[in-house]
Amino acid sequence: MASVHIREVGKAYGTSRVIHDVSFTVEDEEFVVLVGPSGCGKSTVLRMIAGLEEISSGRIEIAGVSVNDRPARDRDIAMVFQNYALYPHKTVYENMAFSLRLQKRPKEEVDRRVREAAAILALDPLLKRQPRQLSGGQRQRVAMGRAIVRNPKVFLFDEPLSNLDAKLRVQMRAEIRALHKRLNATAVYVTHDQIEAMTMADKIVVMNAGRIEQVGAPEELYERPDNLFVAGFIGSPAMNFLQGTLAADKRGVVLQAGATLPLSARLDGEAGQKVVAGIRPENLGFGEDGSSLGATISMIEMTGPERLVSLDLRGNTLVATTGKSRPLRVGERVPLTLNPASIHVFDAASGRRISGMH
Repeated sequence: MASVHIREVGKAYGTSRVIHDVSFTVEDEEFVVLVGPSGCGKSTVLRMIAGLEEISSGRIEIAGVSVNDRPARDRDIAMVFQNYALYPHKTVYENMAFSLRLQKRPKEEVDRRVREAAAILALDPLLKRQPRQLSGGQRQRVAMGRAIVRNPKVFLFDEPLSNLDAKLRVQMRAEIRALHKRLNATAVYVTHDQIEAMTMADKIVVMNAGRIEQVGAPEELYERPDNLFVAGFIGSPAMNFLQGTLAADKRGVVLQAGATLPLSARLDGEAGQKVVAGIRPENLGFGEDGSSLGATISMIEMTGPERLVSLDLRGNTLVATTGKSRPLRVGERVPLTLNPASIHVFDAASGRRISGMH
């Protein structure tokens, strides 16, 4: 396999610039996920790596070699698409063998590679079927098999699970991750689903409006987001945000809602600075009467082992996750508790994280 280096890559259509100097590295055998909302440019970046889109500036390297001027067929990559892109009139075997036959590989080699890939993906009983006789998950396995037989340096996945139902998506996430480990592959995976990104990636590249917002391991992005966009995008349910100002001692956030949130460390900001406090739903708890922070329950949603509790805090909507041990009811006023160390603080103007002072 091979590493992939994206170096200040840009893309423009005429005068409209859609990708702005994007840089990141996919190490050898690493599984990197590009994630962001629809229209953020993640699929365009993937297509530029594949050679299906020309780049307007910058450089793309695969295995240390610039591929800017190489056509897609000469980049030694394999791509798995959202819509499977199978030939409907060909059998599973023929679909998987097609690219090898185009390369005029020996018949014995073609048969060996197809059957090896079929064994890995549990497609052996389906090799004589046509795509119309397969389920969505089986079709996606065939698409992956067609990529595997090529033994490429890099696998590229463009939202491959979007057409599957929720249960099958979970199953296929696990299968793709297991396949990656088995093949020791280098992979770049595009999705708009942050749960897919968090559960599958070694490293996540968060994109927004053609720019990279943050690159890091899933835990890093969740526990220490660089800015408001990443904080709000990564995590489900999403992080709660409250407007306020930095207290005079820089050890608290004075909320517009009327209370002060104590912080675990003195922040490197200015007293009175407009800030946004971020609180994950799982870090918002229910305490005893007397808490300075109280809210009214507006909705309770059961999700199985836990409840999502929507709260009204003086016109601000918050969401908390909690177990079933404490009885709660809509309309009830409850005192809130939170660990000061779990509060994230961002500058309101720039959206950037404000760090603690050393």
